[in-house]
Order: sequence, then structure tokens, then C-alpha cells
Amino acid sequence: MLAIKLGEVLSRLRDELSRIPGVRFAIVFGSIARGDYRPDSDVDVLLVVNDLEDARDMARKISSNVFAETGVPVTVIVVSLDDYLSERTSLIRKAKREGFFLWKE
Repeated sequence: MLAIKLGEVLSRLRDELSRIPGVRFAIVFGSIARGDYRPDSDVDVLLVVNDLEDARDMARKISSNVFAETGVPVTVIVVSLDDYLSERTSLIRKAKREGFFLWKE
């Protein structure tokens, strides 16, 4: 994935994800955050929200739209603020450790 395309994808994601009601913040993690991504890498995003149900549906649509527009696969994992703060899963711990904020409330 070219850096120019990555910038376009991240900008599009930032704009779209920030419009979801109840989003607290979004963190990019995985190979993109580490800087070791390949041309076929996806963009991994941890989306921390107040209301899981509404956000999950909207995040799925946004992932599909960004992929359709850019050809870059996007994986959005939606978690509650409580789960994030308690570091409930290893995935959350990984995102905290290696990720960067894409958007914050």
C-alpha cells in the first residue's frame, strides 16, 4: 500500500468514524501502526464507543464504503469504553501498546 493511499484511507476513516454517535475515540493498530505493513495489508481500527449496537452497524457500513472507494480492506473492532479501560482482551492491550489515535472526542 502506498503511503499516499494510506493517508487517503486514514483521512476518510477519520471523517466517517467521527460521525458515529457516541464514539469516544478510534485507534489504528497492527501493521499500519507498527510501520511494517505490506501492499496487501488491511487497516485495523479499534473504535471505542458508548453504545455498541448502533456503532457496530455503522462501522460495518463505513468499512465497506472505504474499501469500495479505495480498495484497501478495513477492519473495525468496536468495544465499549468500560472494556477498553479495563483492558478486557489481549486485542485491546495490543491496540493500546502499539496503536495511535486516529480520532478523539
